[in-house]
Amino acid sequence: MNGDESMDDSQEWDEEYDPSESESSIESEESDSSEGYNSSELAQDVCVHDAVNSSLGPVSLGCNVTCLEAKFTSLPNNSICVLNVTHWQVKLMPDYRNFSCLLGTCSNGSCKSPGNTSLCEKFPVMSVGVQDLTTLQ
Repeated sequence: MNGDESMDDSQEWDEEYDPSESESSIESEESDSSEGYNSSELAQDVCVHDAVNSSLGPVSLGCNVTCLEAKFTSLPNNSICVLNVTHWQVKLMPDYRNFSCLLGTCSNGSCKSPGNTSLCEKFPVMSVGVQDLTTLQ
């Protein structure tokens, strides 16, 4: 390939790509994001929550869920959660550290009703995907 061919390719790309079109589509998407979400829109979103491992499997640190589109929401009521440590406390722990955690359940976005104590373990990756987005509050 000679220098003229590569220039032709870049000129074609410049003609095909119009940055103003991208900006206008981004603005329209942003304006749409300020509206409320229905369950079908949320079902297409990607949502995660912070968790640690326990004898019950992954358990949420608190009840907050972060989604790409809907931003913040909560786990469903009665989801098992860790009550006595925060995301930042666990994040500062070395990976694979075992610690005692107090389990509760989510109630309207808050981890309440302390129940059993369990042995928990911090994993290097603490984000867990939410399987059924239609159950989020």
